[in-house]
Amino acid sequence: MNLRGIVAVSGRPGLYRLVGQNKGGYVLESLDAQKVKIVTNITTTKLASLEDITVYGQDDDLKLVDVLTNIKAAKSNVPDSKSDANALKAFFKEVAPDHDDDKVYT
Repeated sequence: MNLRGIVAVSGRPGLYRLVGQNKGGYVLESLDAQKVKIVTNITTTKLASLEDITVYGQDDDLKLVDVLTNIKAAKSNVPDSKSDANALKAFFKEVAPDHDDDKVYT
């Protein structure tokens, strides 16, 4: 799974693909069906690369790409997003068994 170039933008919903950068900001394209291109200001906008995001772990932090790979591998057991909190917590314990319960909020 390749998350390189996929970013979350502070203050904006959804995920974006980093298309490029110019002197005024970052050129981003939304990942939804609309494929909207935007330019964000370098000085005021914070970008979080999905490649760099981690989940708190008991010993070491877990990379998001590893958690997503485990979710993809368990595709038959994935609960619906509208499931109750206990079912979602149980599933997350399956795909990220070493996560820190005290630091990961649901």
